[in-house]
Amino acid sequence: MAIADHDGSLAFRSPRKPGGVNYRPLGPGAAGDVEAPCERLCTLATRLGVDRFDVLKLDIEGGELEVVLLAPRTQS
Repeated sequence: MAIADHDGSLAFRSPRKPGGVNYRPLGPGAAGDVEAPCERLCTLATRLGVDRFDVLKLDIEGGELEVVLLAPRTQS
């Protein structure tokens, strides 16, 4: 499962080096080496029954801004 700026699926390009672990996401609808289901952070939180995050650590290769901007706004 990938976290993305949309619900659906996301294509990834395989690592360049053998044994590499960094799969590079491609745009929606692009063809890649690997395809994975993806959800917006707010979709995942709703599905899991999470209504707030006390701490959120993201390391998603530059996609953090899109994920956070599309997260639901709540007040404590």
